[in-house]
Amino acid sequence: MTPACPCRNDATTSVAAAVTFQHVTLLSPHRPPQAYPGRPLPPELTDSGVLRGLDAENINALFGAALNTNRDRVLEADPDGEGAVTMPHRQDR
Repeated sequence: MTPACPCRNDATTSVAAAVTFQHVTLLSPHRPPQAYPGRPLPPELTDSGVLRGLDAENINALFGAALNTNRDRVLEADPDGEGAVTMPHRQDR
């Protein structure tokens, strides 16, 4: 006998599923950062600090304009910085 499930209606059985994939990379001294299309990491680089610096440059080059636009919108909404949102500084300032 199947146990009763409060989410199941025996008259009509329907199944819903949502699947997402979010590639999240966290900095680790045990593996190199993610390489982005058109911005490969040099295979001869193994120093974690140098790789992280290169990763920061790649992220700023690829996503900096969009991030700065969003930062500007947040700052416009709260120019005195008194709200609960704390935004990092723009990269080009």
